[in-house]
Amino acid sequence: MERVQVKDIEYVLAVAEELSFTRAAARLGIAQPPLSRAISRLERRLGTELFHRTSRVVTLTSAGTLFVEEGLAILEAIDRTVVRVRHATHSRALVIVTRPTIGTGFLQAIIEQCRQLQSPLEVEVLASRSPVQAVRDHRADAALACGNSQDLSGMRVEQLVEQPTVALMSTSHPLAAQPALTLAAVQEATGFLVECPDLPLDEIVHFISLHNGSMLVSADTPVPDGQNVCTVPVLDCPNSALGLFWSPTAGNHPRLTTLIRQARRVAYSLS
Repeated sequence: MERVQVKDIEYVLAVAEELSFTRAAARLGIAQPPLSRAISRLERRLGTELFHRTSRVVTLTSAGTLFVEEGLAILEAIDRTVVRVRHATHSRALVIVTRPTIGTGFLQAIIEQCRQLQSPLEVEVLASRSPVQAVRDHRADAALACGNSQDLSGMRVEQLVEQPTVALMSTSHPLAAQPALTLAAVQEATGFLVECPDLPLDEIVHFISLHNGSMLVSADTPVPDGQNVCTVPVLDCPNSALGLFWSPTAGNHPRLTTLIRQARRVAYSLS
């Protein structure tokens, strides 16, 4: 039988998570008909249906549930292999993970410092809503994150800076013209995003602008020109205490200490 491809697994997982071929196709960046055909071809090769489909509802079959479980395990095994290979190569980029709306300007300054070293350190940025967990999963070497409301057991931390929290919102938002806001006012307004979308910063900004929304971000989050968004101070919101988090276990990037030193330098220059 023809071997199942990683792409096949990713297609099934997307449909299983969205329970909609249309939404899954949009998430994957493809049209819906090719996705439907790809799933149908896979089902024919497997000799069983993975999804029950009606005009309104998509649900997993028992075979589909098993495929999702096994598919996730396969992708995780591939990720672990990639991590081990990358760790075995000392010349690889150091991967630092952060939420796209936390410490963006601060991180850019750290990366610039690393580039200017006599022996430059290449830093690759990974965006995640759960940066500390990404370090635990070995998807990143370190996390630049706010330690509030996170499980930090087993992690080492270098506390760096505190940053004010502001509201990022569309310029057409009813509160955008205010000189300052309270946390309650921001949270109670229509369009407030409680969770940071799992998207790159430019896509988050576009989403906020398009949907007349708002969310809390650190004050150094860059606001691109021409995107119809702005930031407004939130007077009673606690500062974000940014730190650099890493695991003390073996297998760290050989130049992790270099990153930590440069982060300290940037933090000191801002104090």
